[in-house]
Amino acid sequence: MVYNYATYFKTDKNAQERMRKAAVRGENVNPRDAVHNCIITEYKMQKALLMLSINQTMDYLTFDRATDKGWKECACNVFHQTRAVAEAPEKLKKSVSSSASFEFYAKAEGKDCISPKNLVEYWKQVLMQVTIISLEKASAITRVYPSPSSLIQAYRTCDSRKEAECLLANIEIRRLDTLVGGIRRIGDEISRKVYLALMSDDETSLLSNI
Repeated sequence: MVYNYATYFKTDKNAQERMRKAAVRGENVNPRDAVHNCIITEYKMQKALLMLSINQTMDYLTFDRATDKGWKECACNVFHQTRAVAEAPEKLKKSVSSSASFEFYAKAEGKDCISPKNLVEYWKQVLMQVTIISLEKASAITRVYPSPSSLIQAYRTCDSRKEAECLLANIEIRRLDTLVGGIRRIGDEISRKVYLALMSDDETSLLSNI
């Protein structure tokens, strides 16, 4: 969030204009104008914000005190952003739990800490950690391979690594998030990443780099 954005560069433009007029008249430049002009230009700021958006995938907002509501809008955005970050983990937990119809966190230190009825749901969660797999995609995979062992066994029966990497590619996904529904596939990339996560011999590889 950038506060007082327009006012700052308006001041900068005014300083540049006074320096230009002083140079034309042959007068001495006001030291304050010279210092302000060396801080940052509007071009440099716009370039920095653009690179921030492209390289860091971040959004930015600008506010200015020239308007009566400028500081209020800035304060409200800080409040809403902070609350959203604070509430995100709990909302995510509720979303996953309600959509999958199970409680993800197993009871600790008890004989029922791993409930058989929840094993498929835990398997979905494992798949969702491997790469960017939605609940729909994880459900489609577990519908065909209801456990890690069943999928690993299927990989071992493949005649080649290429065949194993493409094993999940054509599994159909039933789309539940649209009114018209429809069907799509898991795809080659996700299929390859799941294979590497379960079958790779490289113990130093990271899931984020697969």
